[in-house]
Amino acid sequence: VIWSCWKTWDGHGVHANYCAGSVVVHRSLPHGGCFADVRDIVEGLRDSGFAASIIVATRDPGASLRTKIQRHQRDANAAADEQALALAALAELVAAPPAPVVIWSYEASLALGDAYVGTLLDALGLPA
Repeated sequence: VIWSCWKTWDGHGVHANYCAGSVVVHRSLPHGGCFADVRDIVEGLRDSGFAASIIVATRDPGASLRTKIQRHQRDANAAADEQALALAALAELVAAPPAPVVIWSYEASLALGDAYVGTLLDALGLPA
């Protein structure tokens, strides 16, 4: 597994509403010195009785790398290496997903607005 050199994800970033029967897990890759294993998260959700869908939220790689260097990883070489690992992990996830996957583009959502948001809601079976 490509992220095996990172520490184990401790579950941070999970937002559960058990009354509504929903759980949202938001993880950047990497985040907090770890790579969360999406397959393990999906399996844990299913074991707890939840259905799972995966939203892969993407950014323009250049813009993402600049932001990463400015805010999270000041070492440009380390930031580029981490981004390469993250993109490889996402490509692997999309190629063999453990649950339905929707790919969301941040830039497209800014450009297209509500029309683009509607496609995400439709894909997730949520009302507009």
